[in-house]
Amino acid sequence: MATSLLVRAVLFQMDLAVAIGELMAHLSSGWTSPVRTKKALGETLFRMLRRLHFWILGIVDGALYSSVMLLLVWQIRVYEDARNIREAAMFGHLPVQLTSNERWAPIVATWILLFAVAAPIVNHFWPRHRRRSIWFWEAVGLIAVSAWNVLLLVAFWTEKQGSGQTMSYDWLTSSSNPIFGPISLGLVLIVSFVYALVIQVFEKRMVQN
Repeated sequence: MATSLLVRAVLFQMDLAVAIGELMAHLSSGWTSPVRTKKALGETLFRMLRRLHFWILGIVDGALYSSVMLLLVWQIRVYEDARNIREAAMFGHLPVQLTSNERWAPIVATWILLFAVAAPIVNHFWPRHRRRSIWFWEAVGLIAVSAWNVLLLVAFWTEKQGSGQTMSYDWLTSSSNPIFGPISLGLVLIVSFVYALVIQVFEKRMVQN
């Protein structure tokens, strides 16, 4: 999955480079045909803006998923802290200090980047389902989060094999870990569904106005 995502991202960048090359070629030959150059310029800019449009929508989708995931993790931590305090009071000892080692800034940045890459890729290889389609954004979300899961699994499995320590790998593959596995995939399906509905409502209002 990660390899396929990387290949498609490279193909997308190559397509963008071809579009820019076509623009430069038309500009270089346009001194004798200004009308043709103006038309080619408009078509190329339209293609580039169309790709940029999906990049922006993907970034917003990734930011929405990140916000919901962070809220979910915070709620889980609050529940665990409250349960820890209740258990400590019940048995008459001090509560255990719960700590977390997640580096949220690079994690959120990676999520947003994966969504930003997935959106134009899905649009490029699945052109029949445009940005208003619920299935389109479900595919974007599943590709982004699946790539995230694969990257994490490979990284922690490699660490496990190299150092022999299993603590990080066991934490990653725990069924209670919301940022990996079934919970993350289930959450992105819900977020993508809501996001697609919001886009549909927004576009309908734009058309009506």
